[in-house]
Amino acid sequence: AYYSKVISLTKEWQKYDGDFIASKTDHCARAVVTVRGGEAKFTFLSVMPYKTFMGHGLREDLGQMLADLKPKFMRFPGGCLTHDGSMNKDDRNSLYRWVNTIGKIEERPPRRNNWGYNQTAGLGYYEYFLFCEDIGAKPIPVLAGAWNPHSHSGAPIEELEEWIDETLALIEFANGDETTKWGEVRAKLGHKAPFGLEYIAIGNEEIADGFFDRYPYFHEAIREKYPEIKIIGTAGPWADGYDFEYGWNEAKKWGTDIVDEHYYMLPDWFLTNIDRYSKYERKGPKVFLGEYASWGNKYENALVEACYMTELENNADVVALACYAPLFANAGYVNWSPDMIWFDNHKVYGTVNYYVQKMFMTNQADEVVNSEIVTDVTDLEIVKRKIYGKMGVSTQRSAVKVYDVKVNGALQKEGEKDSTWEIDEGVFIQSDDTVLGSRVFFNDEMDGARVELKAKKISGREGFRIIFGAKDTQDYYFWEIGGWNNDVSSVSKMSGEKSACITVGGRITVEENREYNIVIEAEGNHFKCILDGEVYHDFEEPKGAIRPIYYTAGVSGEETIIKAANYRCDDFETVIELDKNAEEVVITEMVSDNMDAENNFEKPFNIIPKTRTEKVTGNSFTYTFKKQSVSVLRIR
Repeated sequence: AYYSKVISLTKEWQKYDGDFIASKTDHCARAVVTVRGGEAKFTFLSVMPYKTFMGHGLREDLGQMLADLKPKFMRFPGGCLTHDGSMNKDDRNSLYRWVNTIGKIEERPPRRNNWGYNQTAGLGYYEYFLFCEDIGAKPIPVLAGAWNPHSHSGAPIEELEEWIDETLALIEFANGDETTKWGEVRAKLGHKAPFGLEYIAIGNEEIADGFFDRYPYFHEAIREKYPEIKIIGTAGPWADGYDFEYGWNEAKKWGTDIVDEHYYMLPDWFLTNIDRYSKYERKGPKVFLGEYASWGNKYENALVEACYMTELENNADVVALACYAPLFANAGYVNWSPDMIWFDNHKVYGTVNYYVQKMFMTNQADEVVNSEIVTDVTDLEIVKRKIYGKMGVSTQRSAVKVYDVKVNGALQKEGEKDSTWEIDEGVFIQSDDTVLGSRVFFNDEMDGARVELKAKKISGREGFRIIFGAKDTQDYYFWEIGGWNNDVSSVSKMSGEKSACITVGGRITVEENREYNIVIEAEGNHFKCILDGEVYHDFEEPKGAIRPIYYTAGVSGEETIIKAANYRCDDFETVIELDKNAEEVVITEMVSDNMDAENNFEKPFNIIPKTRTEKVTGNSFTYTFKKQSVSVLRIR
């Protein structure tokens, strides 16, 4: 079945509108434009449903999923989208420029983004502000600081005025009245009242001298004209290391209000680093945990995130803002995982991570209160595995040659390899600089080993990945030399199909056809990485322990709110004592015996919270936090 409409074209540019009414439901339907008897040029094509979320163009079910979270803020447009591209605003691949995303949709210039697909800018800054207003979230726009960290290029400092003016214009667009230039623009678009912008972020993970040479100009211009606006800076894409410290030091130097931290980690990292923010200075810039997630959408991932979030709330004097990322994944076009919400042409579901976030967001206290736990249940030590197993080399968009490989002094001449590697009497060559994750494993295993090799980069964008301690092809460590666009030294742990950085060293750019001498020494769970005689990493994974219960307590009006996560395989029974009498407790609880369980399109509500109400008397009652559970208690 189809519906068609015929229009007569002219030689002048003209906009055509039309309504299409489907005769039946077809989730694979397509809109088709054909031209009869000639040629035609189209600059803009758009098909939209009649009904969208609150009339602003977003798909209704997707918008509702976010609204149901009741978020306090929304950061946009998101991630590396912000800072990748050319400095020329008119280029097809320009950096994301907010002024290009407002006005008539058909007149907004499209762009090619960092993830390789086209953006029409149909969802622009005006729509972002409207959506934030619709769901009661404070807007946090992110602007590039005239620097592209992917290409290490930026606008000349003497030409920053255009960029600074654009930044100040955004604040005026959001907060100016109708008598201002950009306030008038907003009013003509249909929104007379200001949006009430409180925050603005300059940069997204742009850690480099080039960015921090430019940042002060933005910072001082905003401070001078809009001192009430809180400025958010960046600490890069890692949880620690040289770049992380660089970003924090610059924030302290300039008096940045909040620092944006990003990290994606394996589950045990969150448990090992549960007290991360209790160690932070109580003075100076606050933390915006702008992107974080455990690598996965399984129940265990959501559970460790809940454990971690209790400590985010307990350190609210340091952690001003926090948000899971990314938000959405189109199941037919996935280039990043995990994600909070998954959708296709007609369905949507929330991951288990989504429901943990919802439990915390919809049960926020006005104030965290002092509390303590008295128990004879002891912590369970997290045992770090000993570094042993095979050693090898992997490549990411680079062609390399590796030779003179020795494991504990034994020369390696053969190994297990992918099809892209060639081996000739101890010389290992991978000649395709477009391949991601091509690997070769050498024969001898390491156990308290010293591994030595020589390597050259033949061509490509990155450097080398030296694999060590490989139990199998999905459980190993790797030292990345010249990673992240050939700029950084870091060590990561691979677990399953995901890897997470565990330590970041200094900057290193791998040059083509230069010989590098590489050494890795490992003993127990301690390793040392040496490049051309210089130690880049000397690291031992920290010890961690699983607490009997992870919790935070707060008050909202007359209610006491307790949020708790029990990661352990035993129920935890406790007596909850209050400073006043209570009558009932509303309990929202999510639990699973299967740490690998997850939601999907077939079973979107496989694991979701359930709510019940119980009567209590007096100022204390006994409660059992079930094993492997996330719980919220609202005590009235």
